[in-house]
Amino acid sequence: MIQRIQSIYLFIAALLSAGVIFAVPLFQVPEQPIYVLQFPVFFAMFLLSALVSLYSIFRYKNRQQQVVSGRINVILNFVLFGLILYHYFGSMDTETSHLAFGSFIPILAVVFITLANRAIMRDEALVRAADRLR
Repeated sequence: MIQRIQSIYLFIAALLSAGVIFAVPLFQVPEQPIYVLQFPVFFAMFLLSALVSLYSIFRYKNRQQQVVSGRINVILNFVLFGLILYHYFGSMDTETSHLAFGSFIPILAVVFITLANRAIMRDEALVRAADRLR
């Protein structure tokens, strides 16, 4: 069912990954902010994360597959965050620039995806308990 709490969490994660990245910079340098559109790899990974979250929403009939796609999305977001940090510490001047809020969006997405996975597993436990009573 689409109206479950895990769908809201997954939708928020998709909005963070696909919508907020256009408005919030990844890095702040003295001259100008640097947005995600300037890095095609980061842009593709953010969109892939949003698509996996949306895919998970519509897999509500198969809760195990929903949990697996959530775990894949968590791994994808951690890899994305690691690549952002690698790029920042590897090729940017850390004394004059700093990480902006957009760099931490993958961590926020992981939080919401984890909340969704916990709600999905709670539903699965409830269904299994009801099946045992029959």
